[in-house]
Amino acid sequence: MIVAITALCENYMSYVELLRLNLSVQSLGLFVIPPFFVSLLFSNHPFKYLQISCAPSFMSILGVVVCMVVAIPFMNYIIDWNEAMHLPKALAGVESWMRESEKAAQAITDQILDMQSVGELLIVLLIVGVLAGVGEELTFRGILQRLILDKCRNRHIAIWVAAFIFSAIHFQFYGFIPRLLLGAFFGYLLVGSGNLWLPIITHFLNNTMTTLYTYFSKDNLFLTSYETIGTADSSTAWMAWVSLVLFVFCCWGFRKYLFARH
Repeated sequence: MIVAITALCENYMSYVELLRLNLSVQSLGLFVIPPFFVSLLFSNHPFKYLQISCAPSFMSILGVVVCMVVAIPFMNYIIDWNEAMHLPKALAGVESWMRESEKAAQAITDQILDMQSVGELLIVLLIVGVLAGVGEELTFRGILQRLILDKCRNRHIAIWVAAFIFSAIHFQFYGFIPRLLLGAFFGYLLVGSGNLWLPIITHFLNNTMTTLYTYFSKDNLFLTSYETIGTADSSTAWMAWVSLVLFVFCCWGFRKYLFARH
């Protein structure tokens, strides 16, 4: 399907526009639409099965926003640490392949996020924020995590296995750990709230923050330094551990709030 659409549109669109179109079709065809068909195999009420039949409260949304914001320095530390990882010398060939694959994937990502106007920014927010946020959560938390949980009856195993697959399927090895932790956070949000909209909103927020940062940081030295906050080689390394403590505290309070509502 993607090949057919590309063939039809290649004479009318630039390479970057085709990349964005392909990503949109991929998100719809692989992640957004299939979960609804799968849910129909298990239930006559697919929205209820996917846990998207009711909207989350404003306070729940505010809670996940606070958790995500306070976690930024710690996540910067984890991202920096993961990018600097090296395999043993015996696996030098594997590491070389992994880094080349990472560069190729990053090059495509950079092209998709190369936004020259507000219009392009809105298009990328729709693709990366809305379609990816909704589709990946429907697939990995709404379907996969639930199926694993039904099979093993252990929510922690279900959450971490789904998060592992979620991170691995991106084939970006030097961003694997941060994405694994994000996936687990999304999974615990679903288990704690019983509402898939919370992971969807959090996923959307994460992707949107990255997109907006990419767009606005091009000629802004202050914003450029944002991604170094909390990293080991910066003067703000201490903020990573403060961030972790605050994140745990916020999650604890948020968990108490969610369970109080059930």
